Amino acid sequence: MRPEECVKLFERYVHGKASDLEIGQLIEWIKTNPKFSSWLEQQIEDSSSDIDASLQYKMLRNIRQAVPVHNELPQSFNHKKRWWLAAASIVPILIAIGSYFYFSSENKSPDKPLSPYTFTVEQGQKASIVLPDGTKVWLNSKSKLTCTTGFNIKDRELDLTGEAYFEVAHNKDMPFRVKCNGMSVEALGTAFVVKAYDEDETVSSVLINGKIKVGTAGGQVILSPSERIEYHKNSHKNEIKYIINASDFTGWRDNVLRFENESLKEIAKDIERTYNVKIIFEAKGIEDQYFTGTINNTSLESMLNVLGLASSLKFRIEDQQVILFK
Repeated sequence: MRPEECVKLFERYVHGKASDLEIGQLIEWIKTNPKFSSWLEQQIEDSSSDIDASLQYKMLRNIRQAVPVHNELPQSFNHKKRWWLAAASIVPILIAIGSYFYFSSENKSPDKPLSPYTFTVEQGQKASIVLPDGTKVWLNSKSKLTCTTGFNIKDRELDLTGEAYFEVAHNKDMPFRVKCNGMSVEALGTAFVVKAYDEDETVSSVLINGKIKVGTAGGQVILSPSERIEYHKNSHKNEIKYIINASDFTGWRDNVLRFENESLKEIAKDIERTYNVKIIFEAKGIEDQYFTGTINNTSLESMLNVLGLASSLKFRIEDQQVILFK
């Protein structure tokens, strides 16, 4: 396989069009061709200035983890544009491919229990994986997913911190469960979103299709499509809402953020995770403004400009900090 063909496969993979066979071919090529991994590193280093230096470094580091290469990483890369203009949607391709290889190749035998495995996505990145049972998972920024011992052998249980979208493979004899921050979500075959960041005041789940059973300290409920449950950690109360377009809550996969009557204090956490920045409120009361809507987060500046148009909000960017003021 020529390097040009590998690039095309990468593009197909990023757009979700690569077949299992093509992904397997790509993995084998990378693992057995150290020269190609070096070539790929050079392509990343010489890539568009839209990819910032720190992200280039992370991608190269991920290549090192997936493919044994012995020369040292360069200390830095030249880049032309300021880091916050980088597209937040760049997928850590080799992490996802490495995970796919781990799950699909090493643990696909029905008689071989899966050891505990944690898949982590750093702040400012996203990734997707396929679990041994065929379930597809998309992980949002700053998220961690852990498979329990014996996944798809004795049970299908996962621990989640962060946000994830699941398309669950049906298995009537083995329910699919996600545990996260005081909430347990059980599904047989369905699609749903779970948002459970440690620093957030609430844990929520949105059902796209099928049915899920959700349990918290506030009780147990069964959700129907287009219903959203929000569990308040402090009061231990559940709040269930009907939403018009449930798919809005999966928009982060395509770099679209959805806010449902959320305070700027909570929205700031999403912005920090998505763009890997620190939000600072320069004036009191700013964080108490509430927003509902959908924003295409093509860049940090465009996101902040949209919020500013809907309020008296102003901003300035200093290094990796965003200062908000009236």
